[in-house]
Amino acid sequence: EPPQQGTSVAEPMPSEQKPKLYYNNTDDLMKIVTYNGFDMTTAGEDFAPLCAAASKAFSITQPRRVGMIISGDYGCGKTFFVKCLKLQATFVDLTLAETVEWLDQHGGYQSSLDEMCESNVILDDLGAENIKNEYGVKRDIVGEFICRYHTRGKGRLFITTNLRGPELLDRYGGRVVDRLKQLCVPFHMKGKSKRQWL
Repeated sequence: EPPQQGTSVAEPMPSEQKPKLYYNNTDDLMKIVTYNGFDMTTAGEDFAPLCAAASKAFSITQPRRVGMIISGDYGCGKTFFVKCLKLQATFVDLTLAETVEWLDQHGGYQSSLDEMCESNVILDDLGAENIKNEYGVKRDIVGEFICRYHTRGKGRLFITTNLRGPELLDRYGGRVVDRLKQLCVPFHMKGKSKRQWL
């Protein structure tokens, strides 16, 4: 993953003389996601400012690498945009019940979590997961993972969510939200669902 100017991404343009493109250059990042299917038609007015916010995130490497938290209505293209970056990352679908179990370091998955912290991570649909109940005690496993990644993560954390600031605070508390401020550049997509009936 190329965090700095002078380090090229995997060249996605189909030609003999493939240009080097950089995530931390907005024009280049636009070309990358457009080539992979995310464009003005997909995102509308969100396209240019979203790409600018993403390139800003990639330009930050000190004191740590930074990702994004992208909020917006369901179906507006949050997940599609992150996938179109084509990053090497662990993709975590929080709508799946088994995901919370897998993220539970107390459940014997310590080595898997340590391995995840070495790479980029995509938490998809933050807020859709269930709170785990252990013998009457509620545990926010995803909040615990975010705090863990804040301490040990070496890559970039990308998050998609339908929740905004006050809702995130209500759901996860000040401790988690404060760490997200250091881990992610925020962006809110204004567009509506692009999904159509078949």
